[in-house]
Amino acid sequence: MNTFQVFAICGMISPIVYTAMWILGGRLQSDYSHIRDDISSLFGDPQISFHHLKA
Repeated sequence: MNTFQVFAICGMISPIVYTAMWILGGRLQSDYSHIRDDISSLFGDPQISFHHLKA
């Protein structure tokens, strides 16, 4: 597998990971609404942290 193929796979997977983290973050933060709040307010909040999650 060459470098271009690795980058292409990463490019296909990244929107899925981004969306999954948005949904998971919204579920973990009780006062967040996926309809009312924008995503920057979710990830800009120092109260929530994803470093303890393991794949």
